[in-house]
Amino acid sequence: MPAGRPSEYDPAFCEQVVEFGKEGLLPVSMAVRLGVTKSTIHLWAKVHPEFSDAFNLAREHCEAYHMEKGCETAHGLRNGNAPMTKFILSAAFGYRETSEVENTVKVKSDTDLSKLSTDELATLRALRAKASTDEPSDS
Repeated sequence: MPAGRPSEYDPAFCEQVVEFGKEGLLPVSMAVRLGVTKSTIHLWAKVHPEFSDAFNLAREHCEAYHMEKGCETAHGLRNGNAPMTKFILSAAFGYRETSEVENTVKVKSDTDLSKLSTDELATLRALRAKASTDEPSDS
């Protein structure tokens, strides 16, 4: 039998964590409010299916809360801290900014390909193959 304190789990925590999520609390704050560590609530989620469901729902509510507050801030409907919202969404929910870069390489038809190195030819072949898969079809 593992050593340590017995779990303080109470099925009533299910309702509580869902309410915490609706308030926008992250798991660490939920744990503090319940008087346990974050690792304990993650353990409860593994051991107690009903708590797992409630905890997942709480996290969904929390994510929605922060998205809504961020959108309200972005639209000038409320004062808020956009960088903090961005940080929370990134750190807690895995949101990331991405950007796409498009490169176009044109080779003149009068280029003597025989003068290119093996590496340069390999690069051209790779670019041509990529371009043929990136181009939309005419159908």
